[in-house]
Amino acid sequence: MMKKGLLVISVAAVINGCAVSTSTTEFSKKLEMPKPTKTVATDYLSCFGDMLTEYRYAAGNGTIDPLRIAIVSVNDATNVSTVQYPNSEIPNDFTNMTLSIASKIGGPIRIVHIPKDNEIISAYQYGATPGKKDPFFNTYGASHYRQDTIQIYGALTEYDRFIRNARRSRDASVEVGGGSGETDFEFSRFDDKNTARMTMDFYTAHGFVGDIVNHSSATNTVQLFQRGHDRSYGISVDGNSLGYAVSHSIVDARHKAIRLLIEWGMIETLGKYEYIPYWKCLPNANNKEVAHFKDLIGTDSVINFAELQKQKETPEASKEETDLIDKRDKNLLLSVRSSYEYAEYVDDKVRQHVPRPLEPSQTAIKDGQTGKTFKVQFTSKKELLSGLLKLYQKNNAQYNSLGLDVVLDMLHEDFVSKGVLSKQDDKFSSDMYLALWLNAPVRRNARWTY
Repeated sequence: MMKKGLLVISVAAVINGCAVSTSTTEFSKKLEMPKPTKTVATDYLSCFGDMLTEYRYAAGNGTIDPLRIAIVSVNDATNVSTVQYPNSEIPNDFTNMTLSIASKIGGPIRIVHIPKDNEIISAYQYGATPGKKDPFFNTYGASHYRQDTIQIYGALTEYDRFIRNARRSRDASVEVGGGSGETDFEFSRFDDKNTARMTMDFYTAHGFVGDIVNHSSATNTVQLFQRGHDRSYGISVDGNSLGYAVSHSIVDARHKAIRLLIEWGMIETLGKYEYIPYWKCLPNANNKEVAHFKDLIGTDSVINFAELQKQKETPEASKEETDLIDKRDKNLLLSVRSSYEYAEYVDDKVRQHVPRPLEPSQTAIKDGQTGKTFKVQFTSKKELLSGLLKLYQKNNAQYNSLGLDVVLDMLHEDFVSKGVLSKQDDKFSSDMYLALWLNAPVRRNARWTY
């Protein structure tokens, strides 16, 4: 009798095992293979990696040094992701997403690992074992505070779920943005439209002095336009339309928007820090064969405060053709020009801006506290020009076998003939440097040669 009972149990187990196996197999057949998560900006990360490689080659005057970055914190500062908003369904920490995005840029980027809390606890526990060494603190230490590491911080700072709701009839439309960023969205008959808005900020800091880096922050706003009849969601960044993409839910659209904001913010922040015309690698860039810039940066005239609040242009007049995606990128051009004209000395007790010498030479720096004067060797203007000229020489067969002086003369003449420069612009002027910087040739897949 006992044997019969065991036989029944054994047979039942075999049957149940087969049933589970069959059910699992049938379920697996219905699963799709994992697909890459992408936005309209994802493929442009590699383009920025190519630009970063080439421009660091120019900055290094023919050599490429790695750029060490540390993604310290990227999170939700609006608290919409907390339990108080159970239907928000967005992450509260975007640091891992940002690390993944940064690693796709490639080239000379070196991402510093910052141990997580659980790793630190494990390291202490491991180090407390007799005869063992603490692996994390011996290997990494506080590596993101090294002198050559820049720290990157970011946050979702605004999240407005419903800033606009409208029901449109056939042939109705709504305008978004203004000037060159103006976009018309058309809607079919009885189409519900909900608009949500998210804003994300990024900035960088010098680990060795603790300063926030001027003019390297990025603030971008995404607007989601929900089309009710087909459940698709349009995305625009600061008024620049990036088209519609079909999504099955607003949750999916939110996550895509956050990923897009991080991709866009990382390209812009690193581009501003490294002095790279990053907008060329964004999906809505209006790139041309030769980029002009003089009308954009203007002159150093005295501010007329009486005219400051007046509208100088009509909306129609502001739709000028431009190579830039946004007028704020004018600030990067001014930063590049300033870095060519002036050099900065930074030490624990001394921080000074001094005119950059044309030729390699030493510059006198005075310590304001002690009164002592000492000599500092800054990179000269000619050395900065030499780095860009080597980039042209390397990537343009026309200049491969020519000396740098000849290449400079030829490019100066070419920029004058194309209206980028005037005949009065000296070949060692800041405008010549800007022309070289803005139109520098970048090789495709340069990030893989580093």
